[in-house]
Amino acid sequence: MADKDYLSRSLKIIRFFAKNAGTAELEANKGTLLNELVKYVKALSENSQAIAKLASESLIAILRTFISDKDRSYRINTLKALRYILDSAPAFQYLRSKHVYIFLAKNLDRENKPENTEETIQTLKLIRKWIEIDAKSFPKLLVNSIVGLTESQDEVIRKTAVESLRILSMANPELSGWAGGIKTLIDLSVDPNCRELSHSIILTLIYLLNDPNTRSVIKPHLDLTRIFSLFTDVDYPVESRDGKKDHLVRFENQLEIAKKAIVMMLKSWTGLIYLGHDRTSLKSLITALRQPIKPLIRNAIYDILNEILTIGIKNIPKRNYDSQMQNLINYYLMVVIELLMECDLFTVLLELSGVEDREIANPAQKFLKNLSYLNFTLLSQNHQQYPNFLVASSEITNPVLMELKSRSYNVVHSMGDYLFDSVLERRKEGGSRFLSLCENLYLSTQLGLPSHKMNNEIIGKIKTQLEMETDDQKFAALMKSSLVTQNREPKNWNWADIIQITDTYLTNMQRLGEAIRTKFLKRLLNFYQPSKQGFISLEWKPENFPYVKVGYKLLKTILKYKEGKQILSSTSDEFFSASRSFMVDMSGLLRCAAEEKPSNSKDNAYVEFMPLLSHEVFNQRMIREYICWIGLLSMSKVGLELLNEFQILQSLTAFVTKTGEKDHILTLIIFNLDYKNEGEARNFLQYCLENGSKGLIKSGIELLRLLYRSELNDFAKWGLPLLCTMLYRSEQEFSLLALNVIEEVCQDKEYMHAFLSRGPKFTSLGKNGNNFLITLLSIKQGFEYLTNVTNWIEAEMERWKETENREYVQRVERCLLTALDLGNFDDANNGFKMSDFWQNDDNASTHLSFVFRLPWNMILHFENEKFEGDMFMQIQMEYNPQNSQLILIGLPKPPNSDFDKKLTVHQDAHFVMKLHLTIGKVNIDNLCKETGSPFTIRCGYNDKKHNAQYIGNQCVINQNGVIFIFDCFESTIRLSQIKVAIKLDNLNSNNLTKLPPHLYGELVKTRKGVELLRQTKYFESFVEDMLSPDCPILKKRASLWCIGHIGLSKNGFTLIKEHQLVPKLVQMAQEAEFLSLRGTCLYVLNLLANTLEGSYELEKCNWLTHITGANIKVCLPKDLKQFFTIKSSFKDLQKAPWPLQDDLWKKFDEIMKSLHHSEEQLEVLHHISGLSSAMTNKTAQKELKKLSTKSPNLFTDAYLFYSVIMMMTFYKFRTQMRRYIYSLFDKLLSNQKIFAILDSTQCFGYNII
Repeated sequence: MADKDYLSRSLKIIRFFAKNAGTAELEANKGTLLNELVKYVKALSENSQAIAKLASESLIAILRTFISDKDRSYRINTLKALRYILDSAPAFQYLRSKHVYIFLAKNLDRENKPENTEETIQTLKLIRKWIEIDAKSFPKLLVNSIVGLTESQDEVIRKTAVESLRILSMANPELSGWAGGIKTLIDLSVDPNCRELSHSIILTLIYLLNDPNTRSVIKPHLDLTRIFSLFTDVDYPVESRDGKKDHLVRFENQLEIAKKAIVMMLKSWTGLIYLGHDRTSLKSLITALRQPIKPLIRNAIYDILNEILTIGIKNIPKRNYDSQMQNLINYYLMVVIELLMECDLFTVLLELSGVEDREIANPAQKFLKNLSYLNFTLLSQNHQQYPNFLVASSEITNPVLMELKSRSYNVVHSMGDYLFDSVLERRKEGGSRFLSLCENLYLSTQLGLPSHKMNNEIIGKIKTQLEMETDDQKFAALMKSSLVTQNREPKNWNWADIIQITDTYLTNMQRLGEAIRTKFLKRLLNFYQPSKQGFISLEWKPENFPYVKVGYKLLKTILKYKEGKQILSSTSDEFFSASRSFMVDMSGLLRCAAEEKPSNSKDNAYVEFMPLLSHEVFNQRMIREYICWIGLLSMSKVGLELLNEFQILQSLTAFVTKTGEKDHILTLIIFNLDYKNEGEARNFLQYCLENGSKGLIKSGIELLRLLYRSELNDFAKWGLPLLCTMLYRSEQEFSLLALNVIEEVCQDKEYMHAFLSRGPKFTSLGKNGNNFLITLLSIKQGFEYLTNVTNWIEAEMERWKETENREYVQRVERCLLTALDLGNFDDANNGFKMSDFWQNDDNASTHLSFVFRLPWNMILHFENEKFEGDMFMQIQMEYNPQNSQLILIGLPKPPNSDFDKKLTVHQDAHFVMKLHLTIGKVNIDNLCKETGSPFTIRCGYNDKKHNAQYIGNQCVINQNGVIFIFDCFESTIRLSQIKVAIKLDNLNSNNLTKLPPHLYGELVKTRKGVELLRQTKYFESFVEDMLSPDCPILKKRASLWCIGHIGLSKNGFTLIKEHQLVPKLVQMAQEAEFLSLRGTCLYVLNLLANTLEGSYELEKCNWLTHITGANIKVCLPKDLKQFFTIKSSFKDLQKAPWPLQDDLWKKFDEIMKSLHHSEEQLEVLHHISGLSSAMTNKTAQKELKKLSTKSPNLFTDAYLFYSVIMMMTFYKFRTQMRRYIYSLFDKLLSNQKIFAILDSTQCFGYNII
C-alpha cells in the first residue's frame, strides 16, 4: 500500500471519530479503528510530509478523548498513534494546550501493577519523543512524575524513565534541576539497579559540565561527593543480625560502579579539569589510602589508580618516537600525572610501600614504580624530584639517617623486583593458561611470518655443540627409554624423551643415521603419515601438543640434509623401506580432496580420510597441523624441491574456488607458507588473490599487511604490486581493504615513493581514497602528482573547510576513545576479548599470525517447534586494526542445503539460536579462557522482536558484541551470517595512537603547499573562527586542529607567528569556558611545541617545552593551576535552585489568590500541601478523606483541580501521594466531558512552567 493510501485511510478514521463523537456507533467500532489507525500512522511515520497533514490541533482535540477512556487498550493505542503522528514543536505545544499532559502525568503515577506496565511504557515513549523534539515546552508536572518513576520496581519502566530524565537533562537542564532530576541522576549513577545506565549517566553529567551555560545551571544541584563518599566515609555496611549480606552486596556493587564513574571522569578533559579545579574530592580519595579502611575499599581505589597508570605504561612508545606521528595520549597523561602528584599520590604510595602488610605494600610499590616511570617518561626534570629523592635516600651515608636509608632501600629494592617480574605477574593474573599453551606451541613450531624473537636456530646450534661434547651414552639411553624401537604402539612411547631426541640429538647427521638404522625414524614418520591413521585423527587439544612439536622438529631436521629428500620421498632405498613415502601420502591426500572421484586408483586409499578435511572436523583434529607443514616444506631448499616434484601447490590450486568450500584449508596454508624468496609460495598467494572466494581474498590482503609489518625483504618489489592489483579490483570491499593496508604501508616514506612511482589511479574509492591521497601531499613527488589531477587539491581544500574539518574532530575523538579504552565500560557486556598473555611483547605481527593460525570454530545450536540441531559454521577471519579486533564471520552451510532450509523461519515464528566458540576441541568463554561447558550467546524470537535493527532487507541483532544478521523476505527470515568481534587486548599497546592525517597539516610540509594555502586565504578564516565568541564550539575546535597541524611543521609555523596566535592559544587553554576546548588547545599547543620556534614562543607565555626521558617533546604551563581554574561568572550567580525562583513563585501566588477559593477549598489545598511532607501526610490523608465524604462535590470543581495541579507542579510529592491526589478527583477525571470542562475553565490556559 502506498503512503497516500495510508494517509487517506488515516484521515478517514479521524473524520469518523470527529463526526460520531459520543454515539453508539463510535463505541462499537472504536477499538478496531484505533488499531487500524496505529497501523497506518506507523507506516507513515518516516514520511514527514504526510505526518504534517495529520499533526494538527484539531486531531489532538479528537484523539485526546480516548486518553481518559475506561478501556486500557484504547488508551494504549491512542498513545501509540500520538507518538507516530506528533513530530514537531507546534504539535507538542498543542498537546500541552489541550491539557493532555495532565493525563500523561496521571498515567505515569498509576499503581505499579503488571496490567499497567504497557500503558506506562507507551506514555514514557511519547514523553521521550516530546523531550527530543521540544524540551522547552515540556511541563514540570511531567518531570516530577518521571523523577518518581526512577524508583520503580519494574526494570523496564525504571530504565525508560532514567533515559528520559537523562535526555531532558541535556535538552533542558534548568527544568530537570528544578525537579530534582540532576541530583537523581547523580544518585542513580552509583545505584546497582541502574548499573547498565551508569555509563550514559556519567557521560551526561560530563556533557553538562562542559558548557558554561549548562554548568552554571546544574552546579547548585551537582554534588560529586556522592560518588567519592563511598570511598571516604567511615561507616561500612555489615551483615545484618539474621546473617543476610544484602547491604554488603549492594555496597560492593555501588563501589564497583563508582570506581568506573571516577575513571570515566578522569579520562575526559571536562571531568579532569572539573576535578582538578576543586581537588578536594580527588585528594580525599588518594589520602583515604592512609586511613584504616576496609580492604575492599582500598582495592577499589587501587583499581582506579591501576586503570589510569596502566594507560601510560601501555601507550608510552618503546621505539624511537616519530614527532610527526604524535601520541595524543602523552599530552593527556602528563596533565593527569601532574595532577595526581599535586594530590600527594607519590607521598601516599611511598608511605604505603614501606608497611609490613604485603597486601597493602605490594600494589603500592607497583604503582610507585609505574608513577616513577611516567614521571621520567612524560615530565621534565623539575617534576622528577620525588623519584630522585627516593633513590638518593636509599644510597644515603649519613649515620643519623640510617632508618630513612633502610626504608627507602627496601622500597627501591621491591620496586626493582616488581619491575623484573611484572610481565610474568601480568600473565599469571590475567592470562589464559590454555592460550599460553597454544602460543607456546606455535612459537616452538614457527611457520610463515618471520619472528623477531631470538634466533632459535642459533640457540639450537649452541645447544647441539654442547651436547656433542658429551658421550653417546645419553643418546643411546634416550633412544632406549623412548620405547620407539621396542614397541609399535605410539601411545606407549615416552614422548618426553622423543622430544629431547628430536630437539637436540638428531641435528647431528651421525646420530640421525643411527635413528634410521634402528627404525626409530621410520616408526616416527609412519605415525605422522595419513595412511597410518595415527597423528591426523587426534583431537586438537593441549594434551596432544607434544606430538605436534615432535613432528615439526623431526620434519624440520630431516629437511636440513640433502638426504632428507630421499628419506621423505622414497619407499625403498638405503635408509629404509615403506609402503608409501611421506610425500606420496601428502600428495595423494590432497589430490583425493581436490577431485570428486580420484583419477589415480592409488588415491582411493585416502577417501576414508576426506571427512577430516571438512570444515566441521578440520579445525578439531590434528590434520590441520599436518597440513600446516606444507609451510615448513616451503622454508628450505630440500622442501621446495619436494613441493615441486610432488606438485603440492599445484594440487592446492584446485581448492581455490569462488564458492570457498575449502577456504578453511587454504587460509591456513597461505598464512604458513614462507614468502621470503621468490618462487612458488608467492605465486600461489597471487593465484589465491586473483581466483579465490571473497573470504580467501580478504585473508590474503590481511596477510600482505602482516608481511609488511614483519619487515619482509623486497616487499616493495612484490607485495606492493599485489596490493595495487587489489586496489583496482571492481569489488569495492577488496579495494577498500587493500587501500587500508596501503595506507599503513605508505606511512613509510620509502614505500610512499615506491607507490607513487607506479602512477596510481584512484577510481570509485570516494572519501576513503581521498583521505589516503591527503598523506601523499607530505612529499614533493606526491604534491606534484596530485597537482596533475584536475583541481583535486583545491576541491579537497574547499571540502575540508566546509565539512571535513568538523568530521576530523570526531575522528580524533574516536582515536582517543579507543586508546583510553572508554568504549569498554563493562567487560562482562562487551563480547569477546583475548587477554594480554603474549610472550613476545614487541612484535604485533607475530601475535596476529598466531591468532589467525588458531583453529577457531563457531558452533550454532538451532531450535524451533519443528527442528533442533547443531551446525559448524564456515569461518572467515578479518582484522580491524583501528579497534584491534579479530572479526570471526560465521556463514551457514551453502544455500538450499538441508540445514539451511531449516534456518529459514516465518517472520512470526519462535526460534532460539545458541552460539559458542571453540579453539580446536576446547570450549572457550568470552575472555578466550578454557571452560568445561560451552559459553553460549543466545539469540531468539524475543530479541528479534525487541532489540532488532532493520537495515535495508536485513535484520541485525547485537547480543553483547556478537551480531546476528538475517536476510528478510516477504514472510520469512534466514540467518545470513554471525559476526564475533574479539578484542585483542594490548596487541597495539606498543604502537602509537596517531593523529589521523589532516589535509592542511600534510599540505604545509612542502613549500608549494604553504604557498597554495596563503593564496586561498583559508588560514585567515580558521583564525577568525578560533577568535570569534559566536562561532559554534565544534567549528571552533575544528579550526583549532587546523591551526595545530599547520603549525606542526617548520613551514607552517611561519603562518602561526605572522598572526601572533601563540599568546591567544595560551589564553584560550587557560580561560576557555568550554572545558573541552581547553583540552583541544593543550593538544594544539603541544603540536606547536614540536618546532624549535614554537617552543620559544610558548616559553614567552610561561608554557615550558621539554624533552622527557623517553625523548618525547611535551609542553605544560609553568603553573598547572592556570589550566584547571574555572572562573565563576555572573551567570552562576543568576542561577538559583527551585525554592529561590522568586519570579515563578510570585506568579504562582498571584494565580492562586485570583481564583478566590472558598474556605472548604482552601482547607483542601492546605491538606494537599501536607501530603508533600512525610511527617504530615498521614494526618492530611485522614482530613482529606473526611472532606471527600462530607462534601464529595468539592472534588469535582475544575478550578480547585487546577490549583491542585499547580501545587503538584511546584511542590514535591512522592509518587504514592500523587496517585492518591488523582484518586480524589477521579469523578471529575472520568467524566466523558472532562476535556470540554478543562477547555472552559479559563485558568487552565495559564502555563507558568
